[in-house]
Amino acid sequence: MNILYVTGNYESVQKHLAEAFMRSGNDIKVFYYRIRNKKEKPDLLEHVLYYNSPFHMRGPVLLLFRLKAAALWCAKRMEKKPDILHGNMCFLDGCICRYLSHIWHVPYVLSVRDTDMNSSYLWAVPWLRRAGIRNLEQAKRILFLSEGYREMLLERLPKAAGDKIKAKSGVIPNGIDPYFLNHRYVRRKAPEQIRIIFVGKIGKRKNLELTTEAVRILRKRGMQVSLTAVGEIEDDAYRDMIHDHAFITYIPKCPMEDVAAHMRAADLFVMPSHTESFGLVYAEAMSQGLPVIYTRGQGFDRQFPDGTVGYAVSDTDSAELAEKILLAMEHYTERSNRCTELAGIFDWDRIANEILKTYRE
Repeated sequence: MNILYVTGNYESVQKHLAEAFMRSGNDIKVFYYRIRNKKEKPDLLEHVLYYNSPFHMRGPVLLLFRLKAAALWCAKRMEKKPDILHGNMCFLDGCICRYLSHIWHVPYVLSVRDTDMNSSYLWAVPWLRRAGIRNLEQAKRILFLSEGYREMLLERLPKAAGDKIKAKSGVIPNGIDPYFLNHRYVRRKAPEQIRIIFVGKIGKRKNLELTTEAVRILRKRGMQVSLTAVGEIEDDAYRDMIHDHAFITYIPKCPMEDVAAHMRAADLFVMPSHTESFGLVYAEAMSQGLPVIYTRGQGFDRQFPDGTVGYAVSDTDSAELAEKILLAMEHYTERSNRCTELAGIFDWDRIANEILKTYRE
């Protein structure tokens, strides 16, 4: 199958998916477009077609015109017409897919991600909201990373549009880097204390302060609980917070091999993010035998029934988080081994095959 994947972001998720498509024998071209104030010259592989919007096309008022210009630029440079288009996100990438679909008369599939759901800008501007709904209505299939995001989107749409979109939607999660699956870790016994780990950008969205407060609650009860925070600090206020709590160990951003080692030294992964498109790090933590605590209603929620690999929590209730931490530590060895086993669901080759089935439907 000849696939054109459209994305304004080309990082680990998009790269791994493209590689999985190629391993399955499919012909894929990635249209990677950027709308920036500075020209970029990234080092990209041959299957990536790169476009940077001209300077005179800057500005939010012209956003839809810029996307149409990007689509026309792509159409002129494609050597052959694709069989299917896939937009990495339903708003901006979806507009390009819709324009290209009209040019080539080929169907397109859209994925729905965090920015689609949590950008007030895209939903508040009337013509952008209309464009987004039109993208969804004309798509062949809509893919969500979680059941929660599907429900959240449908609640925002007019009922007629929502019913139509729900009928052609499905849930397919992201995959994780093969390193974590190739180095899965099995825990043999329950820990005597609770060593919590957080991995991610340390800023407002990831909500490390709620985890800190939950640890304080448990320590006041006399429990041995510590917290390790791994990642880049985005706000100096968090640096001060870490410094002010002796039970927090800070480790700067590090390679995935080191992340896996730090996870193996911990007992539980906790990250009650305010918003999360999917949350690859929860699945990565599972591969290292860690039960996980995630945010209710966000990307990782309902990937599994509550209690299977961990628990969903509110992103504002530290008392609930403290209780769920204790609950996740019950039947520890059984739950930990279940996490290690179920992490295999997040294999990119398996996920690529699921997406290919939607293309053929």
